[in-house]
Amino acid sequence: MKVIVAIDQTDYADQILDKVSTSHWPSGTQIKVLTVIKPLQWECVPCIEWNKEAAEFFKHREKIADEIVHRAKKVIHKACPDVKVSVEVCTGDPKEEITNVATEWMADRIVIGAHGASPNRFFRGSVARLVSQYCACSIQLIRLKPLEEKETAKEKEAVKEKESAKEKDSEKAHKHKSAVSSH
Repeated sequence: MKVIVAIDQTDYADQILDKVSTSHWPSGTQIKVLTVIKPLQWECVPCIEWNKEAAEFFKHREKIADEIVHRAKKVIHKACPDVKVSVEVCTGDPKEEITNVATEWMADRIVIGAHGASPNRFFRGSVARLVSQYCACSIQLIRLKPLEEKETAKEKEAVKEKESAKEKDSEKAHKHKSAVSSH
């Protein structure tokens, strides 16, 4: 099975990675983590300094995108060691680039987030809608929670560990009190 995991360069990517890394993937599954950088929308031909700054800014965005996909690769590989994980960073319109990569790579599935900021957002031209409209493979939509409500698997685990530690401390204190009062 060939799966594209399309992530952006925001904190929403963690929600998609949580879902992907906790899913069961058949042995031999290949996952390609993909992110798309939108090109700069302006150029100022007579202003060489602006173009130089724009190029530096774009290189910085490329570096961040590369770090994001490689971090995602590590997360998925750690959780799913039997899965072959690769990465790709493209520049262009996310709808077009995700569709092109899926077609060229002959993906069986695309995992992509849907923000759901408003009830009609999915139907008004979102990346997820257009990808699902133009790709022949199956699409797995991950309903993304607003960031303030987001609680990743890592955060849940940290909360459980803190609660467990508090319970152990409470038990120790209770045992100590019992031992002291019995003497």
